[in-house]
Amino acid sequence: MFLYFLYFYSPTINNKLTEPCFGTLKLHLRLTVVVVVVMVKSVIGAIATVSERGAEVRCGRFRFETSPSPALGGVGGEEVPTPPQLLVSALAACLTEMFKMVSEEKGVKLEGLRVIAEASIDPEGVKGVEGHDAALRDFSVKIRVKGASQEVAEEIIREVERRCPVGLALSRANQIKVEVKTGK
Repeated sequence: MFLYFLYFYSPTINNKLTEPCFGTLKLHLRLTVVVVVVMVKSVIGAIATVSERGAEVRCGRFRFETSPSPALGGVGGEEVPTPPQLLVSALAACLTEMFKMVSEEKGVKLEGLRVIAEASIDPEGVKGVEGHDAALRDFSVKIRVKGASQEVAEEIIREVERRCPVGLALSRANQIKVEVKTGK
């Protein structure tokens, strides 16, 4: 797998691309970050551009906006998600989809499944305060399964952990604590 970061700086006037110029015109720079993950059989990509509230993201045909949290001067978590919230959400969604897929492969009919993913973050680290780390850490996942025994649920989660792309990406950089329980 290869990860490419492409940066484009485009001088703009009223959102129209221009050549660099001098003089009294107010010139804005638009930063476009293109992240492309190249895998053997598929490409996953997203494009993020600076927006008034934070970033506008395009991923395939989907468009959404992100913003830093209010503690960092944004509206993230209140009006739109923060990028860390999206990362934790991606983990929960990926584990949910993989658990469902593996259950179906094993002929297990689930009556219910709930995945709760969490991580901690130090806003002071994001602000650049010396001695504080901005990285998301202490990832934890709680999975509640209805319709499978504890033994079967643990067998399924072992396979899920081996195949979940988001979980694998995060666990290779972070220790992720996973807890599986059956019942309500």
